Amino acid sequence: MIATTYNHFKKEKTSKIFLMIAFGYLIHLILDFLLMGSLMPFYPLSTAKMGLNIISGDTVGTTLMMALDTVILLAWLIHEQIKHRIIDYI
Repeated sequence: MIATTYNHFKKEKTSKIFLMIAFGYLIHLILDFLLMGSLMPFYPLSTAKMGLNIISGDTVGTTLMMALDTVILLAWLIHEQIKHRIIDYI
């Protein structure tokens, strides 16, 4: 759906926004499949669940996922500071 919208709009800024949303959603699904729990990719047609569940949902797994989120957030903030000087907007 987002890819269709991406092709529909001829404005470069709008199409980049839809592309970023689609990419973020894809990464989210991949990480959910690999690390935490399961997915139902064919939900309306089937309730079959798929997933590797590498990190369990207990307190240790939750703590590891929060640590991973923190590392990703800090890496992104450092990248933004280096590339765009976001400290000037605070």
